[in-house]
Order: sequence, then structure tokens, then C-alpha cells
Amino acid sequence: MKTFAESYASFFRSVFLLIDRNWKLDQRESEKCNTHRIKFINPEFRHLFIIIGMEKGRFTISLMVDRRVSSYVEPHSCSLSVKRTAVSIANDIQRKIIPHCGEMMQLASEHQEYAAEKKENENIVKNCLSRLFPIYDYYDSMMGFKTKNINGAIRNNFSDNYTLKLENLTQEQLIRVSGFISGMEKI
Repeated sequence: MKTFAESYASFFRSVFLLIDRNWKLDQRESEKCNTHRIKFINPEFRHLFIIIGMEKGRFTISLMVDRRVSSYVEPHSCSLSVKRTAVSIANDIQRKIIPHCGEMMQLASEHQEYAAEKKENENIVKNCLSRLFPIYDYYDSMMGFKTKNINGAIRNNFSDNYTLKLENLTQEQLIRVSGFISGMEKI
């Protein structure tokens, strides 16, 4: 029995040739045994791709951003009958999916810039704190540290604030740290 990719790859090649000659079938997907779907890529829309599959007897066509770039951009999808011609499917993809490419590229690039800025800020914090005490990788945190008898971990939250976890404090150290924190001004 033929797989979805074997059955419809040539049909969708002709569909995407009608839309734009730059859309190409991504052969790597079929080599990885992803035979239940077909993936098209376009060099003009880097990090975007169109996935075609079959669901409930209809073609599902989704425009997606590569999750390595941004996992927050919502995909755009449409469902089309398998009985339609290549020209009508191409027209629907051109009308329902392709117009969202620019907007999705913009959102993906904003998310990528934000992630790069966040990573740079994280490296600055790590560099500053590494001058005060030795730091190391710590599970589910930005970093861990150990100084004298105190162990700690620092986590970077989604709100660009930090969580500081301290362990093995003596009673006197706890009172000093609490006093320091209570004396801090709100920014």
C-alpha cells in the first residue's frame, strides 16, 4: 500500500509550481520516514514551511514556523477536499495560506531577536556573578553556585526577573540576608 507521501507528492509538486516556482518539496522529510505528510519549503521564506497531510478524508495544509526559531507563532491552516483539481487547490493556498507568510516571518524574527537579547543578558549576568563566586550548570536553572557553606541556584523567569534559591544558611546568615532584602528599594 502506498503511503501519503508516495501517493500525493507529485500532485502537490504541480500545485506548488502553479503558486510559485520557489516552493520545493523537502526530500529530507520522506527520508526520515515521515511518510504521513509532505513538507514544502521556500528559500524566500526562511524558517517557514508548509505541511500537507490527510485528516478525516481531507487535505490539511498548514503554514508553520520552524520550532527552533520560535515556538510561539501560531500556524495558519486550511482544509481542502481531495476531489479538487490542482488549479483550485493552488488558488485556495494562494488565497488562504500564502498571505500570512510575511506576518509570520516578522513574528518569528521578533521572537528570535528577543531570544538572542535574553541569552546575551543571561551571559552578562553569568559573567558578573562568576567574578564573585564559582558558578556551574544546575538542573532547571540558569546556573548554580557554591560559596563557603551556602549553595544556591538562579533561575531566569519568563518575565525577565530572576528567582534566587539559597540553601544551607545558618540562622545568622538567614537574618542578614533577610535584612538586606528588606532594605532593598523597589525599582
